[in-house]
Amino acid sequence: MGTAIEIEVRLYHALKKYLPHPNEDFLCKITLPAGATVAEAANRLKIPSDHATLAFVNGNRVEPGMVLRDGDRLTLMQPAGGG
Repeated sequence: MGTAIEIEVRLYHALKKYLPHPNEDFLCKITLPAGATVAEAANRLKIPSDHATLAFVNGNRVEPGMVLRDGDRLTLMQPAGGG
């Protein structure tokens, strides 16, 4: 296993403001140490840990502790409110 992985991250809703370089695709690539989790990726983007966030990796709903792999596509969004 290598020492670093690169993943693609897409942010939606209020999380878009945490993109390091805002763009119309709401997308960025980040490099993390091998073994990094979804929560660590969110932390790297400075998304506060108290934000309720839904996470998807390669289209599948995942928990914050899931370990990421090189080339994964991580999507983060806040749940829609309702009433």
